[in-house]
Amino acid sequence: MLKHQSINIIRSLSKKELNKFESFIKSPYFTKSKRMAEFFAVLKNYISNDDKMEICTKETLWKDLNFKGVYKDFVIRRMFSNLLIILKKFLVHEFISNSKFEYENYLLGQYYFRNLDKLFEEQMNATEKAANDGKMNDIGDLFQFSDIKVLKYNYLLKKLGEENLNQTYEMIGICKENMILSIIFFFWNFITSYRNIVSVSRNYNIAPDNDFEKMYKSINIVSIFNSMKEENEYKLLLQISILLFEEFNDMRDIRKYLKLKEAVKKNSHKFSKIMLKSVYELMINDCINRKKVDEKHKHFYDKEILNINMEILQMIKDSPVITFQFYRGIMKYSLILKKHKWFQNFIETYYKKLRREHRDEMYKLSYANLYFSLGKFEDALTCINKIKGFNIDTKMDVKELELKILYEKGLYKNIYYAIENYKKFLKSVKSVTDKRKEVINKFLSKLKTLVSIKTKKEALTSKEYLLNEIKKDKSITEYEWLIEKINELENL
Repeated sequence: MLKHQSINIIRSLSKKELNKFESFIKSPYFTKSKRMAEFFAVLKNYISNDDKMEICTKETLWKDLNFKGVYKDFVIRRMFSNLLIILKKFLVHEFISNSKFEYENYLLGQYYFRNLDKLFEEQMNATEKAANDGKMNDIGDLFQFSDIKVLKYNYLLKKLGEENLNQTYEMIGICKENMILSIIFFFWNFITSYRNIVSVSRNYNIAPDNDFEKMYKSINIVSIFNSMKEENEYKLLLQISILLFEEFNDMRDIRKYLKLKEAVKKNSHKFSKIMLKSVYELMINDCINRKKVDEKHKHFYDKEILNINMEILQMIKDSPVITFQFYRGIMKYSLILKKHKWFQNFIETYYKKLRREHRDEMYKLSYANLYFSLGKFEDALTCINKIKGFNIDTKMDVKELELKILYEKGLYKNIYYAIENYKKFLKSVKSVTDKRKEVINKFLSKLKTLVSIKTKKEALTSKEYLLNEIKKDKSITEYEWLIEKINELENL
């Protein structure tokens, strides 16, 4: 089976992008080889058909391209290499073309450096008019627009001989605007770095450095925010930055999260997809962490995580691919919330958008988890027995689900064997972090104790002791399931 980075890029393209690329690759400006378009057409035909792709090799490509003589590996390798170069050019071309103000930024830059003053002025007027007419409703464009303002400042500076008082005021206004933007961009990067440091520190129980909080207070960013005019289009970005910082710093206060949520929801149409997705992902991470410290609102945060993931799903619904991690997140929280019918529709609609090597195993694992959630343990076991588990995450998911099925079916002797088997597997795997191995081993240890309590019907204090021990560390794998099973022991 063929493997190449260019194949992965082609798979990531939407139908519309594929059609554009076909025109792109046929252009003599981007490729001088007449055979590249033919090579792409043959390759695309294989990629669109899983059965064909399974048997496709470099030799079959050689035959389909009707090359003369015996197979020459260097020829096909060179064609793949050239295709990758063209694909990279296309991705950059598409990004710039679809980003209006980035495109105009580059165009104005060319007019400026080539001394095409008339064209520069006409384009600058059109760009500013588009912004003033409210067409610039994407916060991501503000970053580009600030660079455009710098170009205008330099252009006015170049024409000092023709300068008048109005131009002087305009240049001062541009400088003030860029000064504000510099503060906002600095703060956005500051809070992102701060959150990353604290998150990693929390995961590994490292005491975080409090210098960042001191810096935050010394900046007095709230005063800067309050001093900005209400209509200032940059104020929103600063507002979201402040809310993200304050909400992250107080995980126990749900009101701070709700304030952030309200601001994002109200202004979501003003964000670029990339930036909105980034903010959503930060909110999901915060909801996951908030669950650990705010048991009272746990169900609310579960719903939030799924709802935000659904929002992201709407944003990327036209994308031909979704990530393995995103798919697993949807699976986990839709089943926690018992959204069984919705999840089944999700499986059938989106499993084919996973990378090809993940599709079959994730399809079966999805149904195994669905059946388990519905209490159909035999069906769940049948599904996981069919999973080959090429991906290390899937292998661990299967092993953990198998342990839960054995417990639900009362096959306690089998559990002890499966636990030891899992421990040996973890020792042999180098790609799994020590931290993850630690939380999994804690799960295995607690499960073993749980089985011991249930089979021997030990005193109630033993159950309570186990419950308290688990609640001390909410990072334990299958934490919620363990809590549920311990609470069920009361009915014995």
